[in-house]
Amino acid sequence: MVASLKQQVPTEAHPMRALRRRGDLRALRRRGDWVWWCVAAWTTTVEATAGEKNAKATTPYDLRPFEAVVIPRWLDRFGVDVEAGRFSYLPQPSQPATLYGTVDATHLLASCGRLPSHTATRAAWARTITEYRQAATGWFEDAAHDEPSARQPYHRSASSVAALRLLGASGDDVRAGPPRKVAALVAANNASAWEAVFDPLYYDACPSGKLDGAQNIHSCGQIIGAYAVLAAMLGTEDDDDEITPAFLEWWTRWLARRTDRAIGVLCPTNNGSLLDR
Repeated sequence: MVASLKQQVPTEAHPMRALRRRGDLRALRRRGDWVWWCVAAWTTTVEATAGEKNAKATTPYDLRPFEAVVIPRWLDRFGVDVEAGRFSYLPQPSQPATLYGTVDATHLLASCGRLPSHTATRAAWARTITEYRQAATGWFEDAAHDEPSARQPYHRSASSVAALRLLGASGDDVRAGPPRKVAALVAANNASAWEAVFDPLYYDACPSGKLDGAQNIHSCGQIIGAYAVLAAMLGTEDDDDEITPAFLEWWTRWLARRTDRAIGVLCPTNNGSLLDR
């Protein structure tokens, strides 16, 4: 299995190239490429808001050296049981398999078109991920990689649900992931309710001692992105009409309005040292 992953020739188009070719975000949502989905949603919105109708062409990077050299070494260092989709978060030896290890492996290999080609193996990887899902809440938890952080369990769960989609998990399995809290908020279809949750995340919900109590947009930003990812994953690959369009459209506009035009990132006024730049 490890040898086949190392030697596998990329067959899938890079997600961002697919976006540029089709000109929409739906393809990325269906594939589960949640990182690229968020980046693409943000850049598309900012460009449209700024009145840029034609995106400038960029020269693609050559990832073949990365695929030929880095990936094989990475699999050797982090693989615990590759057949079952178990990877460590920290380099081997003697490191336990963790949820983030498996999720990171899934996203990395998918981005290079190197996910396991056998359906049975992908199913085994998906089962490994679902082992971390809590039946009572829908959140994904991992005692071996506990992070007492404001961004959890949002970031962990969004990464896991998107990984399940990449592995071809059934719609029911993917839909079971988004926690009830997120599903209820999205289903509310109420902009005031959404603002009540998201505005504090932007302004003052994640203070940081390292920033003298100022807003830590990194932690809160991961929650902001996770909500959108989980909402997008509520649909199935057979859904031509997204079940959460109102929320996703609102989220995209909300994000664009709060993006600093000078530096191109979310930057609340109390975001510490960034104000001095």
